[in-house]
Amino acid sequence: MSKKIVWYSIVLLFVLGFGVFAGGFYKAFEVGAKEVEDIPIAKEKSDKEKEVIKENIKLDEKDIEFFVLGDSLARGTGDKSKKGFVGNLVELLRSTINGDINLNNVAVEGMKSAELAKQLRDNKIKEGIKKADIIFISIGGNDLRGIQRVELGKRDEAYKEISNEYMENLEKIMGSIRKLNSNSVVLFLGLYNLDYNNEEILNTEKLMEWNFKTQKLIEQDKRAIYVPSYDLFKLNFERFISPDGLHPNGLGYKAIGERMTDVIKPLFINKEIVE
Repeated sequence: MSKKIVWYSIVLLFVLGFGVFAGGFYKAFEVGAKEVEDIPIAKEKSDKEKEVIKENIKLDEKDIEFFVLGDSLARGTGDKSKKGFVGNLVELLRSTINGDINLNNVAVEGMKSAELAKQLRDNKIKEGIKKADIIFISIGGNDLRGIQRVELGKRDEAYKEISNEYMENLEKIMGSIRKLNSNSVVLFLGLYNLDYNNEEILNTEKLMEWNFKTQKLIEQDKRAIYVPSYDLFKLNFERFISPDGLHPNGLGYKAIGERMTDVIKPLFINKEIVE
C-alpha cells in the first residue's frame, strides 16, 4: 500500500512539473512571437522613390564630366602645384564616387565676361558644355578691376556702367549654357577682396553689391549654385594669397576646393548604400 502511494506521488509530481514547463514554454513562445511582430519590416521602395534615387545617383553610374570656364582663378594661376580649386576638388572626390572624373579646363587668364560670352559660341566649347555633368565658372574679377583705372571722382559712374554690362553678359552666359545643357549643375565662384584693410583699392561696398547681384542671378537657376569666397579670404588673406597679391596660392585654392566639395558631394550617393 505504501509503495502505491509513493508511486502515485511520483506520477503526480511529474504531471504537475510537465504542466508548469509546458505553460512556461507557451508563454515564452507567445512573447517571442509578439516581439517578432513588433520588429519593423523594411518596405519596398515605391516607384516614385526609386525615380528620385535614380536621379540622385545618375552621376555615380558613369564617368563624371567636369567642365571649367572663366578666368585665371578657374585656370589655377598662382598655385605652384597647378591644381587650382578644381584639381583639389577632384582629389577630394575620387574616393567618394564609383566612376572616374574627366576634367576639361578651357579657362583663359585675363578673361572678362564679354569674352566668355563670346567663347561660348565656339563649337568645341559647345560640345564640352553638352557633355558636362558639372560646370565650374569663375568670371567677373577682371571686369570689376577695370574700375581701378578710373579716376576716383568718376568711379561711381564707371561702376554702374561696368556692373550693368557684366550682369547682361552673365545672363547671356547662363542662357547659352542652358540652351546647350539644361541638366548640368553649375557652380559659380564669387569674388574675394584684394585688400580687406583698404577700401580705396577695391571699394568693399561695391564688391559686396557686385557679389550680391551675381548670386541673385545665379540662384535663379534651379541647378546653379553660387559659392562665396569673400569670407574664406577675409581672415586668411596673407596665408591664402600668392606672391603676386592677386591670385590664391596653393592653400587658397585648396580652401576653395574644399568648399566646392562640400557643396557638390551630396550629389554623389554611393549606390551600395542606396540599394
